[in-house]
Amino acid sequence: MKFKTGKDKVFKQDLETIIESVRNEEHISFAKFCDGEWAIMTNTFTSEVQHNEWTFDPRKPEDAAIQNRLVKSFLYKNSRYFIGIAGPAVWGLKTFMEMKQSSRQEEEMITWADIFVNANYKQYVDELIPLFSKRPVVLFCNSAATTEQAPFDVVKMFTVEDRAWHGGFGLVEEAKSFIIENDIENHIFLFACGPIGNVLCHELTDFSENNTYLDVGSTLNPYLGLQKYHRPYYDEDSKYAKHEGVWAYES
Repeated sequence: MKFKTGKDKVFKQDLETIIESVRNEEHISFAKFCDGEWAIMTNTFTSEVQHNEWTFDPRKPEDAAIQNRLVKSFLYKNSRYFIGIAGPAVWGLKTFMEMKQSSRQEEEMITWADIFVNANYKQYVDELIPLFSKRPVVLFCNSAATTEQAPFDVVKMFTVEDRAWHGGFGLVEEAKSFIIENDIENHIFLFACGPIGNVLCHELTDFSENNTYLDVGSTLNPYLGLQKYHRPYYDEDSKYAKHEGVWAYES
């Protein structure tokens, strides 16, 4: 799988590229890095991100250690590992260019961090989520989630609390043990657990390439009973649901 680059890059087409790869059961990995992750990577104090889900204080040694792991996940290179970055239309050209250049990734390995949301969310729901039912799913999500209404088979669920960023890194080793002990292959791993999802995506890709690893963020909240974590883009009539990402490129 490779994304289009330059003037040929289109928001919906990049989503379709991912959908086709998952449909063909290719073992790809996708980690998204948006404004929150960028704030952490640039050592910017963050007091609260939506519903007090996580915070970051670069003055704390434990936060600095965590920041290091997030940076590693941003710089990690693998022919099947793709990243999403903050688009210029929402977060500004300066942030976009800094992220793009700092990642040191080939442009064909980069897409929008919000590739699954906004104007792409309906297609994501209609075409990508149904593909999750074709393979066993390992889900990383908030402890308040329930899977009774999930439109796919969750064979294993790892849960995190709010602010899991500060205490959830044991999940990496737990997940590795789960993979080894159960000989896990051709599963879909879905990360809906904040910045720790980026680290999980990176380190599990490096550990076992025989699965698909996707950082899906808040996209599954409506299916997991997580009404508290509502996002405006769920509403098809909202301005967010009409927003299409744009790309900046050197002519």
